[in-house]
Amino acid sequence: MRWLFDDKRRFRIRGRLKYAVVKQYGRFENDEAYWTKELGSDIKPRVLDHGANLRFLIDKTEQFGKFVESMDELKDRKFAVPGEEQEGEE
Repeated sequence: MRWLFDDKRRFRIRGRLKYAVVKQYGRFENDEAYWTKELGSDIKPRVLDHGANLRFLIDKTEQFGKFVESMDELKDRKFAVPGEEQEGEE
């Protein structure tokens, strides 16, 4: 499954036998703390791609439900992605 915000891929989930791997493309302020608070401390967040992206694991139905609910809140959040021009920059 993929989630796009403003025609840019921001999240991807890939299922495994016992858990799902969520990859977040781009970073937002305090994202690791946000996901740990929303989904629990057992998600094992890990920074990827030299700090550009984040990966975490979900293994409970409740975590998946909370993740999906978070998409409405995050769709207007500013994501920083190295290599992408930020608004207002020249």
